[in-house]
Amino acid sequence: VPQGQEAAKARALVEQGLADYAQPEYLYEAALAAVPPANRQYPAQNELFAQMRLEQAWKGLSAGCERPVVAVADTGFFTDRPDLAPNLTPQSSWLDVVGSSLEAPQPRQGAVAPHGGDSHGTAVASVIAATTNDGSMLAGVSYNLAQVLPIKIFDAQGRTGTLQIAQALEYAAGQTEIGGWTFTNPTPAQVVNLSLAGQAFDPYLESVLAKVSAQGLVVVAASGNSGSASVGYPASSPYVLAVGATDAQGRRAVWGNGFGSNYGPELDFVAPGTAVPSYGGQAADGVGNAYGTSMSAAFVSATVALHLYQNQRQYGTFHPEGAGSGTLEAVRACLRSAAQFSAPSPELGYGLIDVSKVVNPANPACN
Repeated sequence: VPQGQEAAKARALVEQGLADYAQPEYLYEAALAAVPPANRQYPAQNELFAQMRLEQAWKGLSAGCERPVVAVADTGFFTDRPDLAPNLTPQSSWLDVVGSSLEAPQPRQGAVAPHGGDSHGTAVASVIAATTNDGSMLAGVSYNLAQVLPIKIFDAQGRTGTLQIAQALEYAAGQTEIGGWTFTNPTPAQVVNLSLAGQAFDPYLESVLAKVSAQGLVVVAASGNSGSASVGYPASSPYVLAVGATDAQGRRAVWGNGFGSNYGPELDFVAPGTAVPSYGGQAADGVGNAYGTSMSAAFVSATVALHLYQNQRQYGTFHPEGAGSGTLEAVRACLRSAAQFSAPSPELGYGLIDVSKVVNPANPACN
């Protein structure tokens, strides 16, 4: 297509019925704040876990059921870390949808290594599923009861776009097509974590979110880190649970000039996002403090997984109301019943979630 004629040609394809959408390939960025830098001096996790009463929740859970799968679509993963590897899905299910360049995608199943020595995806995955009760430095929120499905969607330049996120969502739900090749997921997910944010509404991605939501997939996304009174996309979608970040006092997190948790009427909940201990590097037991709504989304994704796990214990299925379009709203209603506020506020949504109420069999909103 001659330069400058791309939009007209795309519209012509739609008018001829040969395409459904004509839109730009929107770019997204990982929702991790640039400041302050990560370090290896990590505080006790108890303070963060106390904000969501996680240890109280764990006391009401026990092993023995099928483990929910949380797909983490992100920058890449150090999958050989012994403090994370046991809680990953089998290698045959891992997928890199992009390879090293958005311009020339090279999808590959079974390999999701990051480009570089630090990994946002590993940090997010560790908040959800770092091994627990094994003497390692951190405990994952899901307490060894959920698995992370690694899906790499960022290229070597740290870029991802509409198609990569859409393909990750489809693959998490079961199957996607990339460059004419079909990729089938042998370990479908129940939850997808998107610790990323863009600026613009994305029509094609919205259609995919609607589709996977109708299939019963629960998508959780970060609100963004620009301190804006506007929740980033895709968190602002009605098919997504939007999560902002708190500081140590439970207030909306502000990390510096131009860096703070995005907020607004689309915000559903908040979770810890300030100095969150996580595994970002490759070194065994290497820990850094992460800042951003990326970490907050991971807390809520793991909470959803615990809710699905507990429902399975009670009812013998991940989705007692039946997998489908009602799953997201059932989960949203459960989390609201366990949240800090009965009505949303602009900066905190429904606030922090008491996870012990989420997994309590006596809470009718969660059963």
